[in-house]
Amino acid sequence: MLAKDYDLQAMKSTVYILLGIALLAVVIWLGERMRIIGFHYPQVIETQPLNNPVTVVSLKGNVVTLQDGRTIALHDFESDDFAAVLKESNNRLDLETQSGGTEIDIYANRDGWICGTPWVCMIEIPIIPDPVYRNRRQFVGFGKVKEIPVLNNGK
Repeated sequence: MLAKDYDLQAMKSTVYILLGIALLAVVIWLGERMRIIGFHYPQVIETQPLNNPVTVVSLKGNVVTLQDGRTIALHDFESDDFAAVLKESNNRLDLETQSGGTEIDIYANRDGWICGTPWVCMIEIPIIPDPVYRNRRQFVGFGKVKEIPVLNNGK
C-alpha cells in the first residue's frame, strides 16, 4: 500500500510540474504577443551586397551606359531621380534579366535607417538576432537592353 501511495504522489508531482511548465510557456507566449516580453533584437549589418554589381559609366536622359558597353533604356524613370539613386549606390547597379532576355529588373544599394521601435518591449531578453541592413539592395526600376557590345575575339 505504501508503494502505491508513493507512485501516486510521484505521478501527481510530475503532472503539477508539467502543468506549471505548460502554464509558463503560455504566459511567455502571450507576453511576447502582447509586446510585454521581447526576445528579438536588431543585428545591424552595414551593407547588403549587390549580387553581380555593374558600374554605370554614363546617364543621358533615360539611357544608362554600363562599363561593359551595354546600354539600357529606363522605363518610367526621371533621370534626376535615377541620378540620385546612382550616386547613393556609388554608380553600381544589379541587373536581373527577365524571362524574355532584353527586359531587366534594376536593383541598387539604397541608404536606410533603422528604427528600433519594432524591438521595444517592457522586458527585453535579447537572445534572438534579427538581421537588419543599413544599406539595402532594393528594386529601383525596369529597363530594356538597347545595345549589346559585339566582341571581336581579339581581331
